Order: sequence, then structure tokens, then C-alpha cells
Amino acid sequence: MALILRLILTGILKTAALGFAPTALSNSYKITPAEFDLWMRLLQAVEGSVLWLLQDNVLVLKNLMIEAAKRGVDPKQLVFAKRADHGQYLARFQRADLYLDTFIYHAGAIASNALWAGLPVLTKRGRGYTARMAAIKAKLASNRITTPLFNTELFTQHLEAGYQQAYDRYLEGRAPDVNEVTMPV
Repeated sequence: MALILRLILTGILKTAALGFAPTALSNSYKITPAEFDLWMRLLQAVEGSVLWLLQDNVLVLKNLMIEAAKRGVDPKQLVFAKRADHGQYLARFQRADLYLDTFIYHAGAIASNALWAGLPVLTKRGRGYTARMAAIKAKLASNRITTPLFNTELFTQHLEAGYQQAYDRYLEGRAPDVNEVTMPV
């Protein structure tokens, strides 16, 4: 995906044959003219692309379509998704190509959900809490499959071994103590 984004931004890739669909499914109040300008330039750069946004209300939908047209983008390139249950919400991330973060508020939990679904997140480093949190999401994404922190099976084995140690201490009549699980990673 990084290569595709580089090709798009450098003008080498002009057509999204399979359809390039970035998304910004955060609340509309987080969208400022700065990121909207950037997003519209992205849509202009890639023929056949669409931007997937959250439909908060009809007024927001109409205003974003007007703003897209002012920037030379066909309003039909904005695709609006209504709020959905959590399962549908997470499934949307698997159908998008890139999550576009907002600059001031940053995605926070949304970025985490996108990364867990395997969707790359494009963000900007900032100074606030959510900005700092968003800036480390990429590192978490790269580590989620390769480190023990996200290895649910290994975590479960360690937890069960700890429970077994505690239970063995109880059966032996020994006082509770700190259990240290030493298993190969």
C-alpha cells in the first residue's frame, strides 16, 4: 500500500483500475478545510477513486458535497456510510484501501480498529494526547502479529500456566505469592 500511495502522490498512478477507496469514517466535526483540501487533491489525482465518509446528517452530507464541487471534485466521488452496528463498522475497514486521519483530533480508537482490520492508517504526528496515540499506531500494527503482546494463544497458555501455579501452591498449603510464568516464547 505504501508503494501505491507513493505512486499516486507522485502522479505515476493516474487510474485506480480496481477502484481506490480511502476512508475517513470519523465524526464530521473533526474534518477541517486543511485535510479536506488534501483529500480532494487525492481524489483528483486518482481517476475512479472515491472517498468513504460517515453520514452524520443530511446537512453535513450536502455541505461536504458542495465543498467537493468547489474544489473541482465530482460530489459523486464522496460515498457516505450511515452508522452501523459494531460488526458492520469493523467490516467496512476491510473493504477500504487506506484510512485518512484528521489533523487536529486524530482517530484514536478508530485508527486502532482500522489497523486491527489490516487497513493502513495515514496520520500526522501531533502534540495532543490523541495525536501522540495515533502516531504510534503504525508500530502497533507491525507488531501485532510478531510480538507476544498480541499473540492470544501464547497469552492464554501463560495465563493458564499462572493459574495452575497458583492452584498448585494452594493444594500444597503454601501462602499466595507472585507467580512467574517461564515458558518459551
